[in-house]
This record gives sequence, C-alpha cells and structure tokens, in this order.
Amino acid sequence: MSALIPQHVRDGCSTPAFEFILATVFHSIAMYNVVELDLWIWSTFVRRSGLYFWSFVIATNGIILYSVGFVLLAYTLRSPDYYMIFLLVLGTILMVSGQSMVLYSRLHLVRQEPLLLRSVLLMIIIFGAVTHIPTMVFQFGTTAKPSNLITWFKVLFVWRKVEMMMFCIEESIISGLYIHAAISFFRLKSSAHGNPRKDLATPLLVVNGFVIFLDLTLLASPFASLPTAQPAYRALVYSVKLKVEIKLLNSLVKITQHPTVLTLPTIPQSSTSEIPLANGQEA
Repeated sequence: MSALIPQHVRDGCSTPAFEFILATVFHSIAMYNVVELDLWIWSTFVRRSGLYFWSFVIATNGIILYSVGFVLLAYTLRSPDYYMIFLLVLGTILMVSGQSMVLYSRLHLVRQEPLLLRSVLLMIIIFGAVTHIPTMVFQFGTTAKPSNLITWFKVLFVWRKVEMMMFCIEESIISGLYIHAAISFFRLKSSAHGNPRKDLATPLLVVNGFVIFLDLTLLASPFASLPTAQPAYRALVYSVKLKVEIKLLNSLVKITQHPTVLTLPTIPQSSTSEIPLANGQEA
C-alpha cells in the first residue's frame, strides 16, 4: 500500500531499492510504448476520425497522464497538490475506459447486432461510473487532515483491487464476445469455401487469449507484495495491450481484404471504414 501513500505520510519509510528500480523500468517501458504507439497512430491512419481512432488516441495518451500523476503523487516529499491527483485520476479514466472503448469499437468489425453493441456500450458506461466516481472520491480524500489519511489510503487500496477486478471482467466479456464471433466467422467460412484459413484465425484467437492473460496477471499483481511497482505494472500492461491491438488490427485488415471473406455477412466491407490505413501499409 505504500505506493498509494505519498512519501511525506510514510514517516520515514522508504521503498526498497529493487522495487523502486522495478517501478522505474515498468514506467519507462510503458512510456516507450506510448511514444511508439503515437507514432504508429499518426503515421498509419489515413482518415483521423471515427470511434476506433479516437479511442486508440485517448487510451494511449491516458497512460502518460496516469504515469506522471502516479510518480508525482507517490514520491513527493510534501503534501500532494490537487493537480497530482487530478492527473492520476484523469489518466486512469482515459487509460482504462479508453481501452474498453478500443475493444468495443473493434467489436463493431465482427458483430453487427445493434442490441448487443448497445448493451456492451451501456456496460462500459455503467462500469465506468460505478468504478471511477468512487476512485475519484477516495483519491481526493487522501488530501484530508493527517489524522484521517491512513483511513482514506486503506479504503483506496482495497477499492483499487475491486476496480481492477471489475474492469478485468468487463474487458474479458468484450474479448469473449469477439472470440466467439471470430470462431463463428471462420466456421462459416470453412463450410462455405472448404478453407478455414487457420493462418488468419489463429492470430486472432491467440492474441485475444494473451490479452486475457495480461488482465489476470494484473489482478494477481497486488498480491506480489510490491506495492510501488504494481501501479507501474498496470501502466505497462495497458501499453502492451494497445500494442497487441495492432496485431489484431493487422489480422482484421487481412481478413476483410481477402476476396472470399468479403462475400460473407459476418464482417461487411463497410465496417472497415473505421480503420482506414495508408495504402499498402500494415498496422
């Protein structure tokens, strides 16, 4: 829990050198990934508009705000300013809910069911309200009088675990819907053309499985007794998940550009207008 308690509250306690180095490495890799992602986004998308594009931009740059806010808040030697907490809270919202919106906008490419899509969007909104609002209250509560600080931090520490669990469930549901649609799609393609094209199906399924695995490691991270490194690991995981999204986008583009695929209703060609890439360029 020490990572959530600013240095001035810790009464002389310090973070172990190994844990500090580990947190620094995690944040550094996350920032490198963000730079790489931003370069990819702005050099790859021809039409810089649409839900998928802006979800990607917001989720990517939310990692910057989250990491900067956390570093300022966790290692400040004086009472935290409101702007530190604001950066951390805003970064969390953009990073986490932005990732959910990336998954949701990608789901549009394989599921053309308005009721299902509206239900998923409603789930994202409800989960966001239920988790982010208490997080903001608890986080700003850590600026209370010194006599109440420890109580606020204990509540926040517990709530962070609940928050991560809820978002893991949310993202797993969306990924599960996507995997189900992908499996149905390739079964239909196999029966229609006698060619399952496993070279396209396998990356979609494996990469989605890897994303779910990352979420599970994130859920387990609070139990690793590395409270300073854990929030940094969260930033790293979300940056990696966005890079994994690039692999999924590559596979989707290959599928939608395949002539036999375009004849099937599961992934209509119009859906790919959300991801207009540079001519001849892979994501």
